[in-house]
Amino acid sequence: MGKSKKNKEKLTPLSKDQLEGGIIDGHIPLKLFTTLKKLGFLEYDIVADRFNYMDPELKAPDDFNWKQYLDRMHPDDREVPAKFMDDVKANKISEMKICYRFMPYLVTEYEWFDTIFFVSERDKEGNPLKVLKLFWIITEEKNKELKLISYLNFYELALSKLSVYLALYTVLNDRLVISKETNEEGCSLKEYIDKAVHPEDQESFWNEFRSFLNKGYVENSTFNIKFRIAGVKEENFEWVEFTGAAVEAAESGKITKIAGIGQIITEKLAREAKLKEAKKMLEFSLKASNIVPWEFTLDKKKSYLPNLQSISSEATISLENHLTEFALPEHRQEVLNIIDQIRKGEKETIDIKIREKTADTQKEEWVHLLGQVIKEDDRSAKKAFGVMRFISKEIEREQELIRLRDLAEESNRLKSTFLANMSHEIRTPLNAIVGFSKLIPTAETQEEADEFNRIITANNDLLLQLINDILDLSKIEAGQMEFSDQEIDLVTMLSDIYQSYQTRIKGGVTLEQEIPNGKPTIFADKNRISQVVTNFLNNAIKFTQKGSITIGYSLIGNEVRVFVRDTGIGVSKENQAKIFDRFTKLNSHIQGTGLGLSISQTIIEHYNGTIGVESKEGKGSEFWFTLPAKPIEN
Repeated sequence: MGKSKKNKEKLTPLSKDQLEGGIIDGHIPLKLFTTLKKLGFLEYDIVADRFNYMDPELKAPDDFNWKQYLDRMHPDDREVPAKFMDDVKANKISEMKICYRFMPYLVTEYEWFDTIFFVSERDKEGNPLKVLKLFWIITEEKNKELKLISYLNFYELALSKLSVYLALYTVLNDRLVISKETNEEGCSLKEYIDKAVHPEDQESFWNEFRSFLNKGYVENSTFNIKFRIAGVKEENFEWVEFTGAAVEAAESGKITKIAGIGQIITEKLAREAKLKEAKKMLEFSLKASNIVPWEFTLDKKKSYLPNLQSISSEATISLENHLTEFALPEHRQEVLNIIDQIRKGEKETIDIKIREKTADTQKEEWVHLLGQVIKEDDRSAKKAFGVMRFISKEIEREQELIRLRDLAEESNRLKSTFLANMSHEIRTPLNAIVGFSKLIPTAETQEEADEFNRIITANNDLLLQLINDILDLSKIEAGQMEFSDQEIDLVTMLSDIYQSYQTRIKGGVTLEQEIPNGKPTIFADKNRISQVVTNFLNNAIKFTQKGSITIGYSLIGNEVRVFVRDTGIGVSKENQAKIFDRFTKLNSHIQGTGLGLSISQTIIEHYNGTIGVESKEGKGSEFWFTLPAKPIEN
């Protein structure tokens, strides 16, 4: 509502000259009050029991006394003024503010008066002599208020079974009337707040209410307050949401009346809290399971992805923009084809896996779209809805399983090839041992006999290595490979291996060693570590026709790095990636099981070490491993 435009009489403003020239000792002369319509005063002489300074419009006899004054009051309003005068005469009270109905002379109807009584004169002993009465005639305003209250009563009847109430607050006389309150006269705003509003909400209530009043009248302006009020039981409080607006204002823009509606929202808040809790649980469940709901409206071409911050910064986005910004190019046409099939009625379900980019990191993610089409009037498709699952990890696990399957199949194939070749690998040294053993008695010279013995010994070592590799492989696969750990003097172990291999080196190749000062020790199985080093040496001997083979170690922090370096044929980059795999043989014409390096890797990794190779084709290779070392003894 706008400002009230129906006031028949307006307050006559005092001019600056009137105010500045009329004030005497901080008081406005009584004659000025007679210039203000609806505002008046009179004085009651307690001793003479009569009223003085009667307003000309309120004509009364010269001997108009207190009893006659009370008689002209409405019967329902007499008790309080009568008691006030008794208390004044007993010197118990000196002032009172009251609103009552009074019938002036020459008037046949009651007028509403807003009045202040106060003792204006006392004798030397302090006894009251005169009481001054200042009054405002508020009949018009009161009638409007009562009319509005009647409207409130009518609406209260309609809302009696609802958790809703109406309220009217008159700013001028600080009176709040609430539809569901039994006191029709209402109460002051402070009384209501102190009595009904929860202590923790009173300050915020005052702040919101005063802020609205201080702004003055603004067209269509409202305010909203949520607070708790006392329930049926004193210990219980109900949540209320109150929305108010200015329904009347003075010409200056100052709000004079506020009306509003309040609603008990305790159950609503409880439902919202449960809904919020359920929503959080659902969001957590969806997030934990990497599921996001989606909706696509066919006519508006809009896709809706709530809470999908990882893919889209907006919940609603056009399908075209979504595909352009996030879907990978190779999947866009596939999605558009499905949408086209849905529009034609050829498809009612959606089941597709595509890759999309996340908005924040631009990381590619595999998503699985599952959905159902909703038709309008069971004819044309209206929209589709469903869920989106992030399946990148599933795809990775699936690919890893495929890789492991392929590895297992390859391992089985290599194992079958290995077993098929074992007869050849074992027969070759056995035939050599048996054949040259028979030739020894027929040797014509000692040199020839020694050569036969050397061949027998070499094939014997080869056969023993083959059998040991096969046995070690069986133990590894059964998880029963044994280790007997002890402190190993690395320098002594490498020197012993170096000496034992001097006689095995081919002509044109020299065996060298690089042994720094100091005596580092490692804690491991000596036989197993020696097995790794001899595997390195055996491979170096097989593939080095000229140059050198070097055995040695170096210290890197708290680790020792043992290596065997050669100037042989080297290993290609491609073969370096698989050289430690089982049954890998880079040259099928050279004897061996293809297990030595794989077994070596198992041994080194058992001790939390690392193993590797550095090589260039045609220039040689360096096989190495690292193990934790104990302090060096100089």
